[in-house]
Amino acid sequence: MPTSSPVLQQTVTQVRETDDHLVYIAGPYTKGDPVENARNAMLVGTAVFLLGGAPFVPHTSMTWHAIYPMKWEQWLALDLAILRRCDSIIRLPGESRGAALEWDEAGRWGLQRYEHIHYWVQEHAPERWRAPHTAHYIDAMRALNQMGGHNWAMWAWKQLGDLSMRHPTPPRSDSDLA
Repeated sequence: MPTSSPVLQQTVTQVRETDDHLVYIAGPYTKGDPVENARNAMLVGTAVFLLGGAPFVPHTSMTWHAIYPMKWEQWLALDLAILRRCDSIIRLPGESRGAALEWDEAGRWGLQRYEHIHYWVQEHAPERWRAPHTAHYIDAMRALNQMGGHNWAMWAWKQLGDLSMRHPTPPRSDSDLA
């Protein structure tokens, strides 16, 4: 009988512990640098996964678009079809017509909407993972800390240090995050 690698065993354990909460990551794509925007969305998606969620990052269609380009409206239709199946949406900062439409539709459909990953973490990450000393939390913060232009990790670290804070004041600008 073949033995599984420790990495595979850890991955299977991670999937079993995921709460199956499907989280749509919405944010800018074409405004600014699409590669940087996709990277930031993927880092938030990584943090969601590391903290027990199942993220969907529409920005990953960048590769699909490189192989078979489609119109913006076609991508939006696909994204909305997937969004309808999600449990919640996290909105990344920055101007985006598509993300604004997704946010509005999510509200109409009754999805939980989060303006910052911190709020999602408080409501969905297993308590044993969101304590600042756990490996899952530290890995998630490392992923967020790689985001260009938005110091979300520092802000989330400060807020999550006091887990009794249910809804702290969200940042209004990048200067509020520092």
